[in-house]
Amino acid sequence: MAVINALTTLANAKIVAGIPSSVTTYDATLEYLINKVSGKIRNYLGRTLARSTTTEKLPATSRQYLILKEWPIVSITSLSSSDTALTLNTDYRLDAQDMANGMVYRELGWEPRVLVTGLVNDIVAAARTLDIVYVAGYYLPADVTTTPADPHYVAGGASSLPLEISGIADEMVVSAWLKIKRQSEGLKAYSEGGISFTFQDYANTVNMGISDEHAVVLNYYKRTVIA
Repeated sequence: MAVINALTTLANAKIVAGIPSSVTTYDATLEYLINKVSGKIRNYLGRTLARSTTTEKLPATSRQYLILKEWPIVSITSLSSSDTALTLNTDYRLDAQDMANGMVYRELGWEPRVLVTGLVNDIVAAARTLDIVYVAGYYLPADVTTTPADPHYVAGGASSLPLEISGIADEMVVSAWLKIKRQSEGLKAYSEGGISFTFQDYANTVNMGISDEHAVVLNYYKRTVIA
């Protein structure tokens, strides 16, 4: 089974699981779990994470910052307002801090065209007049190259997936694999010979398949406040 936009690699998951690289018995299961866990983390964060080109059509907010869905921003291919092209460093700015946080700055604010309703023209929404195409995201662990000069994943590198995220992916994959191997998935409690096991319930994020412990770390990479 191929891994797609995986947040870790089969090799790394096997290291964490203590499985020798020469043992391939569990490869198919681990690859399935890597895909599943990667999807859960992406869904929880609401981000693609992989470096890719994204197109968005957004309403202007009347604020100085335009908040994009994906980050960190690598570059903006095009940005227009009501079909009028905007120019970097003239109509908007993009410094390193803003790129890291997925925000586009405009000194005079992003002036909205509002929609109104009713007899007194109550404002109900802003029209989506902004069109932006941009490149954002990280190099993932599987993004390797035979030519060192080519862009690629570097563990701990600024343009690569943070190690905290890939580490959580490894832990989730191995945890799921061990439950399958021990046929203990869903176990709530077990006791034998004075030894007992109880798997922890994570009330806040159990439906997402993300433990509270992992959520504390992942929340740092999740958009929670729109400025």
